[in-house]
Amino acid sequence: MEKVKTGISKMTQPTELPQQRPISLNDLYSVERLDGFSRIEIVDSEWYLTETDYYRQPDFRASLVQTKLLVMLSTHARMKQLGKVVSGSLGFVLEGNDKDIKLLRRSDLAFIDRDRLATNHFEPFYSAPDLSVYILNEKITRGMTKRIKDFLKHGTQQVWLVSVDQEQI
Repeated sequence: MEKVKTGISKMTQPTELPQQRPISLNDLYSVERLDGFSRIEIVDSEWYLTETDYYRQPDFRASLVQTKLLVMLSTHARMKQLGKVVSGSLGFVLEGNDKDIKLLRRSDLAFIDRDRLATNHFEPFYSAPDLSVYILNEKITRGMTKRIKDFLKHGTQQVWLVSVDQEQI
């Protein structure tokens, strides 16, 4: 895929993406509605489309694993009144604010402690999750390593990499 000025892989016309900086929450909402951009991230104040070389192409096994983990983690968190588990559609603003988003990351699943939920019920979430979970089919590359480091640097306590092929966390 050819790179475009915005720093993302070309999947649609680059003119459809807001070119002005800083990137605001309204810009993010506009781009998320475009076909193929629902999981877009922001890195160093630039649009960044999640690569699939280290991540995964959606498939049945990965979806089953993600669903099982969502149910198990949600049930445990609810029974122990620990917090909430959310799916990968929620973005986490790690740097910036609604007028100037500098770093926004996503994961397949995330857990947020109940004490932190009381002070932040916005979408996207303006903080790192306590736990970030990725469902992987492929090897981990530099892109995933950077994503993990971003979460840990901004307060995530644990990152789980769940291997569908090796059936392990």
